Amino acid sequence: MPESATLPRPPAAGDERPPLLDPRETRRDVRLLGTRETRLAALVVVVVAVGALASANDRILSIANFGLIAAVAAIGLNLAMGSAGIMSLGHAVFVGFGAFTAAVLADHGVPFFLGALAAMVVASLASLTIGPLALRLSGLYLAVGTIGIAYVGEHLFVNLRSLTGGGAGRIVESPTVLGVDMSQSSAVAGRLITSDMKWFVLLVLVTTLVGVMVASLQRLRWGRALGAIRDNETSAAAAGIAVTRARVAAFSLSAALGGLSGALLAGYLRFLNPESFGLEQSIQYLAMIIIGGLGSVSGAVIGALLITALPTLLGEVSTALGLVEEASGTSSNFNTGTLALIAYGLVIVVVMVTAPRGIAGGFRQLGRRLRTRRTPPATTPS
Repeated sequence: MPESATLPRPPAAGDERPPLLDPRETRRDVRLLGTRETRLAALVVVVVAVGALASANDRILSIANFGLIAAVAAIGLNLAMGSAGIMSLGHAVFVGFGAFTAAVLADHGVPFFLGALAAMVVASLASLTIGPLALRLSGLYLAVGTIGIAYVGEHLFVNLRSLTGGGAGRIVESPTVLGVDMSQSSAVAGRLITSDMKWFVLLVLVTTLVGVMVASLQRLRWGRALGAIRDNETSAAAAGIAVTRARVAAFSLSAALGGLSGALLAGYLRFLNPESFGLEQSIQYLAMIIIGGLGSVSGAVIGALLITALPTLLGEVSTALGLVEEASGTSSNFNTGTLALIAYGLVIVVVMVTAPRGIAGGFRQLGRRLRTRRTPPATTPS
């Protein structure tokens, strides 16, 4: 078992189970930007954000915004699957619960942040209704069970027409954040600030906050306990870890982040299609964390941005080369939509062969090799 997965001693008779979250440990171990890698990642985020804003290209910003929204959901799925080993193919259902909750509350004049918080609670409660039963399974059995969750959720979204709009979808009211209308452009110091710019700033802040929170939790005793459960449930239980409670908590927090992603999607897109929260979208979230790197927050963000931008990149290249039809709605059976699905599989295969731990894991391995080469070999005295 990895050294990072430090286990508590088995509890003796009469001993109380040690808390998974110790306030003293929280103050000691959670250090924001405490390593060279996190400082470099923060610098990259700042450079990319400033560059995207400076470009003032709404198309680029739109792709980045969808990627950041997906990144929040991918971070949540990575917490369940990468940290706790919970194979979930129904994650998009919790995103849908959050999206439609935020949409309904927006129609009743609830502020955006309160609606997002309620979306997280509803998605988390939805996971708690099925988590204790579904998480008794493991491996492929759990994966098949979560596929059932995906189909049941999609059926509910399509048939609860009073809440979701059914097959016709649902229009969402334009959100206002801290008195700023996010759907309208405005002029600040003589510069036009578009809606995509406003959303980009908000989404960068939210994604960064979510990423820092999850990365901090992974470094605590609770995160190490999840890693121990992922590696070997029997050994973790023998060491005194409440396996079922920890798995349910991870699944619930994962669903809550999915609900937050849904609330952000509802506010940004302002239209929700119930069919967008089915198995296909769940598979895309799975592809994001596999390509980016299981258990890595930065990997989830990288994978989400890559998968989100991939259809657009393929469309630009294929249209320029005249390889396929430009839009997926044309009469051709081989179009950019089909090409994107093929590309997902090819990218996953290439990443698994060249970097089994994902893109983020590959970068970490490359950094270790470079540091090893720079370090002079130790000389022994003659």
